[in-house]
Amino acid sequence: MKIKWKIVTVSVGICLLLTLSIVSFTHKEINILITEESNEELKNYSSMGLQLFDKTYAGEWKIKDGKLYKGETLINENYEVIDDFTNGTKVLATIFQNDTRITTNVTDESGKRKTGTQASEEVIKKVIKDGQEYSGTADILGKSAQT
Repeated sequence: MKIKWKIVTVSVGICLLLTLSIVSFTHKEINILITEESNEELKNYSSMGLQLFDKTYAGEWKIKDGKLYKGETLINENYEVIDDFTNGTKVLATIFQNDTRITTNVTDESGKRKTGTQASEEVIKKVIKDGQEYSGTADILGKSAQT
């Protein structure tokens, strides 16, 4: 092989390597930005949902006789605020009492609401045991969702 072709081959190889590096870096950075934006949007939805509960039902959150209340209003299987809040969106909303889903707009294939199911072990550990906010992905009825 002549020196000219060696130089061309090395030059093309370097260009390909640089292009792949740039594409890989850009892809990674875009994914990070999308995740950050999704998390910020989810935090905003959570905050708005809690504000809606506060505005709709007066009083403090409490557990009485094994049920969750907001003031004097029973929250277990109370779908009114969640349905109003998520109507017309693809947002999934759930209220947990400790580690158990007690009200939600998440339904199975037959349309039955998925109350009584538990949060994942990862969520239970981080939120209930460690007292921290959980942000990440969750498997909801076999589909991956940002939470």
